Amino acid sequence: MRWSIENPPVYTWGRADDKEADCSGYVWNELIKAIQASAQASGLLVIRTTAIRMYQGLDGWDVFTQVPLDDAEESDIVWWTFTDDRPYGHVGALLLGDNGILQAAHASFSKKQVILAPVRYTMFSKISGLKRLK
Repeated sequence: MRWSIENPPVYTWGRADDKEADCSGYVWNELIKAIQASAQASGLLVIRTTAIRMYQGLDGWDVFTQVPLDDAEESDIVWWTFTDDRPYGHVGALLLGDNGILQAAHASFSKKQVILAPVRYTMFSKISGLKRLK
């Protein structure tokens, strides 16, 4: 699958389309577009839901398998948080940057749109889960 942040949607809580999305809405919308474009993933049914339910494999998200952080690669889905009480509170997708470094594409509340953030330093230490399409 290939994720994109061309013409990034603005951050809008509860939305999931090309113009407005929150973190789980962005991941869901991009996944649906990839499924529609891929014969490999045809018949896959995932429901728009929250980041924690995605991680738990609910609502059709059981088509992903846990991956060790050391094996992270482009198109994996990554969960992290900056508050200990919500370990799977934010979700994004990994993309390989022009510099060869993995970056997380995610809908940022503080930046008010989908952005790319390098997966290093503080973010790396706050990653709570990583999954890949089976």
